[in-house]
Amino acid sequence: MNASALFGISILGSFTSSAVAARLFVWPWLRRTESNRALTALVAPHMFLRFIGLSFLVPGVVSPLLPAGFAVPAAYGDFVAGVLAIVATAALANRARWAGASVWLFNIWGAADLLFAFYQGNRVGLQPGMLGPAFYLVTALVPALLVTHLLLFGLLVRRQAATEPNHSQRLEHVELRSRAARSPLPSSRRLAMKQLTIQVPSAANDDLPSARGWFAGGERIGYDANARALVPAHGAPLNVFLRREGDLANAVSFLPGFPDGSFGWAKVLPYLPNAAQMSKLFVEYVGMGDSDKPKDYAYSTAERTDLVEAIWRDLGVQSTVLVAFDFSSLVVLEHLRRRLERSKRGEPAGGPEIRGIIIFNGGLFPDGHSHPWYTTPLLRRLPKRARAGLARSFSVFKMTAGVMWSKGYKVKDEEVREVYNAINRRDGGFYLAAAAGFAAEHKAQGDRLDFGRLFEAYSARFPFLVGGSEEDPFEHRQVDLAENRLGKLGLQIKRLPGGHLTTHEQPKALAALIANFERGLLQEEADYYRSHS
Repeated sequence: MNASALFGISILGSFTSSAVAARLFVWPWLRRTESNRALTALVAPHMFLRFIGLSFLVPGVVSPLLPAGFAVPAAYGDFVAGVLAIVATAALANRARWAGASVWLFNIWGAADLLFAFYQGNRVGLQPGMLGPAFYLVTALVPALLVTHLLLFGLLVRRQAATEPNHSQRLEHVELRSRAARSPLPSSRRLAMKQLTIQVPSAANDDLPSARGWFAGGERIGYDANARALVPAHGAPLNVFLRREGDLANAVSFLPGFPDGSFGWAKVLPYLPNAAQMSKLFVEYVGMGDSDKPKDYAYSTAERTDLVEAIWRDLGVQSTVLVAFDFSSLVVLEHLRRRLERSKRGEPAGGPEIRGIIIFNGGLFPDGHSHPWYTTPLLRRLPKRARAGLARSFSVFKMTAGVMWSKGYKVKDEEVREVYNAINRRDGGFYLAAAAGFAAEHKAQGDRLDFGRLFEAYSARFPFLVGGSEEDPFEHRQVDLAENRLGKLGLQIKRLPGGHLTTHEQPKALAALIANFERGLLQEEADYYRSHS
C-alpha cells in the first residue's frame, strides 16, 4: 500500500475514533454542563495546540521540499486560531457580553483553517514524507481538533436557540416523571380533588411588576426571634413580610432567593394557577424586602429556618409543597435535618407534612458552590462600616448585578431598578453583605446539610425535583453533582435556559414546572384514594 493511502487511512481512522468518543462520552457531558463552562472546555485546549502549527515553517522538522503553498497558510492560520482561542477563553472566563461572538469567530476561523489545509495539501500534491515528524500532527491531532470544532458549533447553535424569546413558551407544558414507589398516603392529605383540573395560564399581564405593587399585595406580621413565634404586629420585636393566597392549610410554600427576596416571585405569580386551584404562601426573611432589617441581627440559615417553621405553625399550615429558590435551598436542608434529629429525640416534626420539594438554582452539596470571587465571597468579608452604603448607588448596583442575568437576556433598566428598589426598601442594601456568608456556612456544616444524605432519607416519603439554569454562574455545579450522584436513584432533574435569576428570565417555564409538579402529586393522591375507596 502506498504512502498516500496510508496517510488517508490514518486521518480517517483518527477522525472516526475522535467522533465516536465525542458522541459517547464528551457530548453527553457537555449537554448537562453550564454553557460557559462547556464552551471553555472545548476552546481552551486550542490555546496550546494551535501554535504547534508554526513547526511547518521550521526546516529540519519538516522537509525542505514541503510546498510553501501548504506550509505558510497552515502555520499562520493555526497561529491566528491560537490567538483567537486565547481571546475567546478570556471572554468566557470573565463572562464578557461579547464572549459568544468571540467563540463564533474563533470556531469559524479555526475550522476553516483546518479544512483549507486539507484542501491545499491535495491541491499542491503534498506527499506524506514531506511532513517529517509533523506527520503525526496531521494524522492524530488535526482530526481531533476538527471534532472539537463540530462540538462547538453544536453548543453555539444550542445556546443561541435557548435564548430565543419564545423558548419559554415551548416549555409551558413541562412533563415530569412520577415516582413509582411511594409510602401509603395518610388521611391528612385528603385535598380537594377539584384541584386536579389545574391549568397554567396561557397568558399573563406582560407589564413589569413593581416592588411597591408586590409589597402592597402582602402584609407585615409580628415576629419574636427569641421565642421563635409570631406575635401581634403592634409592638412586636420584628415585623416580617409575607404574602398569601387561598387556604393556607395546604398551601405551596415559596421561599425567596438572594438578593431580591420574595419579589423574585412577582413575575412567576401571574403564570401560576389561581388561589382556588393552588393556595400559596410567599415568605420573606428578616432583612429582605418589606421585612424589618436590623443591622445588629445574627443572619444565618438557622434563623431563617426558625422563621419559616414559626410561620407554618402559627398560620396553621398542615401540608405543603416546598419551592425554594437560590439560598433558600439551605433552609429546606436545615428543616429536613431538624426533622430527623427531632424524630430521634421523640419530638414532633416541627413542621407540616411535606408533599414534595422543588429546589431551583440552590446549593445542594457543600463541595458544589462556585460563586465568583467578586460576589458573595467578597461581600461577606466587607467590614461593617463598608456595608452601610452598599447598593445605595443605582449605577454601581446595575454594574455589579449584571452577573445575575444571562448574556442573551436583554434586561431593561426598569427591571434592574425594581430589583434595586426591593433590596433597598427600608434601607436594606447592607443585607447583601450581612447575609452573604450562606455558602461558607453550608460548607462548614459538611455532611449535616448534604443533600445526598437527606435525599436518601426522605426520597421514599415524597418526591424531589432539582433544577438549574444553564448559565447560572453561582450554582451551576450543583445540578451536575446531583445528576451524577443521585440521578440513578430517581431524583427528578430539570434545566432551563438563562442566567441565575430564572424567576425573571423564565417565569412562565418555571411556573409550568411548579404547577405540573403539584398536579402530579394531586393525581397520585387521587389514584391512591380511588384505589382505597
